[in-house]
Amino acid sequence: MKPLCRLPWHGLFLSPDGRQLPCCTFKSQSYGEINSQQILKSVQIDFLNNKIPSGCKSCLAKEKRLGRSLRTQFDQHLIMQRQTHPKNYQFLDDFKYTESSPYLLQIDISDSTNCNLKCRFCGSHASNQWENDQNELAETHPKLFKKSTKNLFAKMTTSEVLSLIEQNPNLYHFQFRGGEPFLNPKLKPILQRLIELDRQDQCIIDITTNGTWVPQWFFDIIPLFSWVNINISLEGTGQTYQYLRGGKFDLERDIKPNLQKLFELKNGFFCFHVLLSAFNIFEIIPTYEWIQSLKLQKNFKWQLGLVQAPKALSLYNLPLQFRQQAANLIPTGEDPILDQARALLLVQGTGNLHDFFEYVQALDQKQGGDFLVTFPYFKDLLESFNQSSDLNGKEEPPSAPLTASFPNR
Repeated sequence: MKPLCRLPWHGLFLSPDGRQLPCCTFKSQSYGEINSQQILKSVQIDFLNNKIPSGCKSCLAKEKRLGRSLRTQFDQHLIMQRQTHPKNYQFLDDFKYTESSPYLLQIDISDSTNCNLKCRFCGSHASNQWENDQNELAETHPKLFKKSTKNLFAKMTTSEVLSLIEQNPNLYHFQFRGGEPFLNPKLKPILQRLIELDRQDQCIIDITTNGTWVPQWFFDIIPLFSWVNINISLEGTGQTYQYLRGGKFDLERDIKPNLQKLFELKNGFFCFHVLLSAFNIFEIIPTYEWIQSLKLQKNFKWQLGLVQAPKALSLYNLPLQFRQQAANLIPTGEDPILDQARALLLVQGTGNLHDFFEYVQALDQKQGGDFLVTFPYFKDLLESFNQSSDLNGKEEPPSAPLTASFPNR
């Protein structure tokens, strides 16, 4: 019988802390310091017994909210691969799902935290630019920031990954995410080895980039592959982009020319991934309009994600009435993703508004920037919050005083 999720048998995620997990959304914290093989065995047993592993619950919760997850995306990819390369994947018809070693079809090589940005909604788990700030903020704001915990386990070397590829001839889906994939030292050797093995026609190369830099060697190699997904992360335009991305790059001047060059790839399929947080709920329409201004005619989509961590940046820390104002700016029926955004904004419930404001103020003081200059529509909400310790009927005294204006830089 096919288990609910097949990634524990066919997927491998090389995590920034060195662990080898079924996928990137798997939460390994509850498993303590047991090794990757023990985690995998535990997860397989749970699925075979029709139980949801503790590390998979957040993924299924996301699937319920957004209608998709890595589980559903993986199933869709398998259907496509079986249609495109039926002989290579016929074995799936009779594959026995037991407590066993993986038969790898997908690998997510995201063990590098090399990055050139220090985005407000990120952390040391995905950007080495964050390490010093995160460790210092963990000393002054221990409730909101945790010290960097990367490299807890030995990471696979490039030669070990290349050997793994050779040992798994049906491994077809290669994902490269955070940090910034074009700064991941494993990317180029892996693409080169796949070409040497003459497997470029059966592979999907999946890259999630901030678009700040694309090396020339990539444009020389990637046309040899039959399919490349380019996922561009984008959370806003103008000064919103500058503020959230750390101020080093300008969307029009620096990012757009790189994207236009990528769009010329004939084997490219492009997706803008817009991560919604408490920061950018009023930036959905400007972001949508900027994407539309690129006038991409084919092989293009956009999708939404929700900030999962840090929890202080969840849009659900904002009062529903405030989110309603943002939802009212979104026209209905124009685009299904806009309709989804509107629905997400109107989910009932409110989290911890104080944590959001405290987190933002701590970042402004540490990294520079002025939250209220970038997002002036938050000023009334902040002043209102400061005038009362009552938030949706809950007594919540602030752990530190909040000011109605953040310090200018």
